[in-house]
Amino acid sequence: MSESTANDSLTPAQRRTLIAMWCRVAWADGVLHSVELDVIVNLFERIGAGALTAEEFEMWIFEPPELEE
Repeated sequence: MSESTANDSLTPAQRRTLIAMWCRVAWADGVLHSVELDVIVNLFERIGAGALTAEEFEMWIFEPPELEE
């Protein structure tokens, strides 16, 4: 899926949830490994605009976000 397609087909809330889920999965074993961080940063750079701020994203790097229901 291209960047423009992902941004066009998902709402900001859906993109935020997707990034949050990736962060939670990466933290599942209690450690955020460098490979996982690289994937998440790439995802944020591609689809994070308008979904969450860089400050929020940085917080998720240090502690996994709570998922909204």
